[in-house]
Amino acid sequence: MISHLDQVLDCFVRMDVERLELLLSDQFTYSDVSKEKFLEAVDIFFQDYRNEDPPTFQFQIFPGACCNKSCDLHLGTTAYRFIGASDIYTDIRFILEEKVGEESVVKDIYNCNQLITNEISPEVQMQRILWVFEDDKITTQLPPNYALQLSQALSAESSWKMKTKDFPIQIADVRSWLAVHENLFHDLGGHPPSYEIIWKWDRFLVLYSNLKKFVQFLDDLDPHLQKFSDLKGRGLPESELLRWIVELEKLLEKKYSKVYGWFYELKNLGFAWHITIYISTRFQTEDQLITDLQAFLSWFEKERKKLFDHYFSMTSGEVDQFMDQAKHPYEIYRVITLVSYHLAIRERFKKQGVYIPFNLGKDLDLEQYRLIV
Repeated sequence: MISHLDQVLDCFVRMDVERLELLLSDQFTYSDVSKEKFLEAVDIFFQDYRNEDPPTFQFQIFPGACCNKSCDLHLGTTAYRFIGASDIYTDIRFILEEKVGEESVVKDIYNCNQLITNEISPEVQMQRILWVFEDDKITTQLPPNYALQLSQALSAESSWKMKTKDFPIQIADVRSWLAVHENLFHDLGGHPPSYEIIWKWDRFLVLYSNLKKFVQFLDDLDPHLQKFSDLKGRGLPESELLRWIVELEKLLEKKYSKVYGWFYELKNLGFAWHITIYISTRFQTEDQLITDLQAFLSWFEKERKKLFDHYFSMTSGEVDQFMDQAKHPYEIYRVITLVSYHLAIRERFKKQGVYIPFNLGKDLDLEQYRLIV
């Protein structure tokens, strides 16, 4: 006889929500939400796997045990790893209700944060969580104005989708949307979600935070764009250019770019710019400001590369030795990217009476190291 657990597991493996609905009981909660809400979450979870490239239509499953001592171990440690076609995986724990003389049934299901499989499973790339909304949990105390605030957040998100659905917009439209919904954003906490818990209004918070950061980016670069425009192609003395490039570099590194690049992507579609912020927020614009921004950043990267090659402070042997000893991608990134890093090294040696030759970076192939970070 096939156990209730085996039947439930088969539903997960085959991504069968309809059969799972028949197997789970209305009297239990799953991940602290009702059966109905849990199945809604499972359906979205399965759909995320189906939408990947390559899509998943059936999981590989590997039994294991939850090894987190902070969990209620007296409830059992039965857990399983589900691996999709794209090597994304999800670890889920199943709690059984066992009665003497009766078949044990699955009475709870939730994410496992510390699973060890009984056998070695294939290498996996990234974990996906089976999320349930915090709003739906029976243990959650909803804020007094919850219904109104949720309605406003969903309406705000919907208005943005309608605004950006078919036509390019102007940056002024982005600023206007942010201004209209500023109070709501602050009423909901004034910061993006933590991703440890998920509320139904979090998509609005993510959207607002992403757009706000992009607009702040434009505002921070505005005086530099104006200075660039005033130059009208005229060159600057190297000392002044160096100060400006380093100032820009420090601004961008502090707030907007790091090892893995910008917080946004920009593509020219011919008739408009396509902007993607932190993967999830997208819109198109014909705004001249974005054209000017791209021209300025291209100029910045070109001028920085010239200065970087000139002020690079390491020989090829020193680079190889450094790469062998580097423990973090950011250490490598600083060496192969930042002018300010090499200026600091030169200044440190200069104080000791040691003068490093210039143009050490011109003959080095540093692109090979960019693959590392």
